[in-house]
Amino acid sequence: MSFATRRKVFFSFITVFALGLLSAPIFAADDTKPVAQGQVDSIVKSYLVVQKALAADKTEGVSNELAKIHTAAAALAESSNGKLKEQAKALVGHSDVKVKDLKGARASFKPLSTDVIALVQLMPQSAEIAPELYDVNCPMVKANWLQPSNDVANPYMGSEMLDCGKVEKTIASAEKK
Repeated sequence: MSFATRRKVFFSFITVFALGLLSAPIFAADDTKPVAQGQVDSIVKSYLVVQKALAADKTEGVSNELAKIHTAAAALAESSNGKLKEQAKALVGHSDVKVKDLKGARASFKPLSTDVIALVQLMPQSAEIAPELYDVNCPMVKANWLQPSNDVANPYMGSEMLDCGKVEKTIASAEKK
């Protein structure tokens, strides 16, 4: 093999090797998206169970769902970076709550809602969880929440004022964006 041929082979090898190294982080980053989507879906699914329970003036199962949110948010914080990681960390803090009564559950739901709304704006839920989420505001308690229907079901007021609220925004699922 001549020197020129060996040189071409050598530089071809180096080029292929360098391209492989440069593209590896791109593929690795894509591999984490399904994991993060699963964690976001788990958070949203449990959040919607809590929202429905509070709208029905119930606390049964709320602590269990908050524990699920806490676990999924901690995993999301570990497996992600940037704004998604920051939002997951905030959720970890606001989901570590022991529910004692309806009033306390509703009070802890406010910061949790703020965090979940911010989370789905960064990474929307999958259509399997909810094709659309509605960001609703209650002017009485000056707080927002998410729900899967545009029929208002206020978790802060429950049966006292179940339909108090106004849909402010619709959040499409990840597949629709």
